[in-house]
Amino acid sequence: MGVNSNLIDAILDNNFDKIRKSASASAWVIDTFRTSWEFLEGLDKRVSRKKDEMDRLVTPSPSILPRPAIRNQPGLLDGYSEPPILKLTTITTMPDIVEGRVMLHKGGAMTRLVSVFNDNGSLNLARLFSLAPTDFHRTRVDLLYFTKHLDIAEQYGNFTQRRVPGEEGAVLSFAVPTELLDDHREILGRDWQQL
Repeated sequence: MGVNSNLIDAILDNNFDKIRKSASASAWVIDTFRTSWEFLEGLDKRVSRKKDEMDRLVTPSPSILPRPAIRNQPGLLDGYSEPPILKLTTITTMPDIVEGRVMLHKGGAMTRLVSVFNDNGSLNLARLFSLAPTDFHRTRVDLLYFTKHLDIAEQYGNFTQRRVPGEEGAVLSFAVPTELLDDHREILGRDWQQL
């Protein structure tokens, strides 16, 4: 992969003018490469898992030591297939309003958004940190950006899908307790784990 005419056309797509202007051309290229790499890593893991499942279905030759069976573990990406371009996927229907909470959204690549969920059900929000420089700081690499506007998050998901062939654009939504946001400009540390 390199900076070819398809990537240039995707980044310059007029449908995403407002988003594109929020970062430099080099930042979008780097983000596209990073997203592509994460997508390929996830694809490699899914292919390896399927290969292991198929290997267990055939009888091994006498020279091969048997391996223990691995329980099929349902994952968030089971059934995850390549989407048609620019079609935003919704995994579950979410409510518009949750009493006592503010809905915050993050749009982007399905692979990156789903990666925040650890196997034990906890969250690893570090996977969503924005790369420096950002709007609010030149060098900090531990900033999370969310929006209250679902349509903006959908635009980011669609822009990611447009730039990275094979990746699916998606939106991750959180219902954050109102009192957590009332007097804060930045929410740091373990507070985010109490969503």
